[in-house]
Amino acid sequence: MAASDLRVTVIAADGRVLADSQSDTRTMESHASRPEVRDALAKGAGHSERLSVTTGRELLYYAVRYDVPAGGPIVLRFAAPLATVHETLAAFRRKLWFASVIILLLAGTASLLVTLGFSERIERLKEFSRRVAEGDFRPLPGDGSGDALEKLGASLNQTAARLDRTIRTLTEERNLSSAILGSMVEGVAVVSGAERLVFSNQSFAEILGLDLPPKSGSALVEIVRQTDLIEAVRRVLAGEPRVESESSRERSASIFSPRR
Repeated sequence: MAASDLRVTVIAADGRVLADSQSDTRTMESHASRPEVRDALAKGAGHSERLSVTTGRELLYYAVRYDVPAGGPIVLRFAAPLATVHETLAAFRRKLWFASVIILLLAGTASLLVTLGFSERIERLKEFSRRVAEGDFRPLPGDGSGDALEKLGASLNQTAARLDRTIRTLTEERNLSSAILGSMVEGVAVVSGAERLVFSNQSFAEILGLDLPPKSGSALVEIVRQTDLIEAVRRVLAGEPRVESESSRERSASIFSPRR
């Protein structure tokens, strides 16, 4: 015990020193007045710091009461040099600080990896949205995480699939309408409310004396030179359901409103 620099003392209830790991008990005075001994007998445990009369060093004392079945209570007192205690605490604090730094580094690294992974997944969603906006409706592969971001990706996949089906349907309907209108013998033209050409077939171009149908988006007044035909279109755009007119090229025309 002496080698460990820890002193152990066994004290009777009346203060007599029964045993000591570093001193001869015959030369030791009564310890009944020691504060740690009094607290141990009264409360079960006690401690104090002071200069040891026996060793001449500053010691930290800790005492506990132990009830002996065959007799009265005794006190087991432990004493250690304050310098040793301070060194032990300092070493513990250094280890604690080192462990804290390691934990902070590990936590920071883990947080950085999670943030990078999260950012990468966000970029994948942004790239997928950009592809959909450009007409590329290939589904976004799942990553198996099962979290909110993967659920969002699955929802975007469903939206993109529905949008793809809708666009395909509208394209097929437009192509079918264009094929039907383009094959008609009668001249057909679709004019927007801004008096711009949306669609026209070959027969309409022949009526106007053009080799090819005019481009979509062209202003009606730039294509049609017949004022009576322009006036008929304007009357229909103004609200009349049907207007019949005869152009200067001796061809009759019927103008219908799409709202009928």
